[in-house]
Formats: sequence, C-alpha cells, structure tokens
Amino acid sequence: MGLKFSHLPERECTTVIFEHETVVGGVKAFHQKWYDGVITADSFIFSCADIGEMSESELDRLVRSSPMVPESSEIAVKKSDGFCFVDFNRKKV
Repeated sequence: MGLKFSHLPERECTTVIFEHETVVGGVKAFHQKWYDGVITADSFIFSCADIGEMSESELDRLVRSSPMVPESSEIAVKKSDGFCFVDFNRKKV
C-alpha cells in the first residue's frame, strides 16, 4: 500500500476481502472488496485532496466511468478523516 492510503480509517465490524491501489478516471484511488456480516460491497476510496470540491454528481460520474460499476449499482458516499469512501455493488448475503 502506498503512503497516500496507508492511514485509511478502519470500518468497524468489517472484513476486507481484497484491496489494491488503482486509478479511476485519472484519479488515484484505493479499491476494497469488503464484508460486514450482512452485505458484501466494493468501495473506491479517494483522498479528499485529490477530488477537491467535486460535487456528488461529478463524483458519481467519475466512479461510473469504471467498468467495475454497473449502471444499476447504487452508490453511497461518505467522507471521513480526509478520505471519500464511495460504496457500490452492495449485495446482501
């Protein structure tokens, strides 16, 4: 894990299944696949400094530019400790 994403806040009661650094629409990101006991989901995590004052609709377009995000996928955005978490592909298990 590079320095940019080495201090990600941990999600309580969540198990990370897979993670790696990537680029989404030209912006550095960290991709996680995770499980919280009820659902599995993917997240793209961006540094807030890299996305600046991007609106939620601009962030939505950025995330949907990835082939990993189907058109039908709902997207949830949460900012915490200088990072922007964008969850998608949420599925109950």
